[in-house]
Amino acid sequence: MTNSSSKRKIDTDVSLDNYASYYLKTPSGALSKDQIVDNTNSYEHSYTAIKGEMFNVGGGSIFSTETEYQLDYGSHVLYPKNDFTAWVSLWGAGGGGADPSGGNYGGGGGFTRGLVKFKANTPYTIVVGEGGHCDNASTHGGGGRGHSSGGSGGGLTGLFMNVDHNGRGDWGHTDNTPVRRDQALLVAGGGGGKGHHGSAHHGSGGGGGGWYGRSAHNVSGATQFNGGSGGYNNGGRGGSGHGFHGGHSGSNTSWLGGGGGGWYGGGGGGHTSNHHNGGSGGSGHHAMPSEGGSFPNSELSKYLVTAHTLSSASYHNFRSDKPANWLNDYAHNKARNGNHVGRGAAGNDMAHGSRHGKVVINFAPGYLKNAYNTIEQNPMPLSFNQGNTRYDRN
Repeated sequence: MTNSSSKRKIDTDVSLDNYASYYLKTPSGALSKDQIVDNTNSYEHSYTAIKGEMFNVGGGSIFSTETEYQLDYGSHVLYPKNDFTAWVSLWGAGGGGADPSGGNYGGGGGFTRGLVKFKANTPYTIVVGEGGHCDNASTHGGGGRGHSSGGSGGGLTGLFMNVDHNGRGDWGHTDNTPVRRDQALLVAGGGGGKGHHGSAHHGSGGGGGGWYGRSAHNVSGATQFNGGSGGYNNGGRGGSGHGFHGGHSGSNTSWLGGGGGGWYGGGGGGHTSNHHNGGSGGSGHHAMPSEGGSFPNSELSKYLVTAHTLSSASYHNFRSDKPANWLNDYAHNKARNGNHVGRGAAGNDMAHGSRHGKVVINFAPGYLKNAYNTIEQNPMPLSFNQGNTRYDRN
């Protein structure tokens, strides 16, 4: 099982406020002016101008300079000034890669979405994962480094409560992360970096999760309990994923991919004979229990009304660079000629490179409470002015 969701009726303590009041801190530390958003307007830096939009960042490329409030990656902080409820949609970043040969791709990012009860005077760190590199470097959001013409893993994208962290630095591979697991409300896994293989698709990276990250060739994806294992000749902790961090690739040859960041990180690619393998995907997460109750819960579940998480279809014998839920309108980056947010790389250029993750937050006014009771039939009510068609699942 790669996809799972958790649903429940809106309970009586959901805020009935008719607006959201907040301000933001950018990755560089700059503070926005106070924002007041309801179902008739949007925040000051919105480039979509969709009514009720509070935040929309990510989906750009490491091959182009992007603005902080639009297509860039990095960690922002949201400071609510009142209690309000909002939809939060997240895509993990895509895995990177330099060598376009072999028909291989970096894995696409995973997708996680939840209806969140934000609390006044509580900081929320919003991590927008960085798309995978092709220069032997880790990524913001925990993607492990690739080697030579291989790609690094894409960073996780997440929403974390009670933590105030901003920045764009690489997360490396240590246990010291700027956010903690007990602060995680929602996480979307990053895709594994691409490798190269004589049998074409066996060099592709695994897609981000979902409860499970997708596997690369001989490299297992991350789960809710463990990181992915490293590939051929890439054993040990450096090659395996762990909490938030994807494993690094081996360094005994070129064209090896790193693991994607996630709730747990994916494993890094290894090498033997003509196998130059990509990295596996990191897992996603949300704080509510799954429908079967078999996955970890969190005390933070009381702040989620409903949530679900999906894995990208990318894995080593299915050559897809698409992120999970790629039919969602927000996954089509109109500023980049329709290229998908969280896309895995086919090569090292603007047209084929990886894409950063993305976070979109939309105010959900309390007086539409009755609409939420039909959430299983219509996960994002059209009365939120989100467009004529919504593809919440794929």
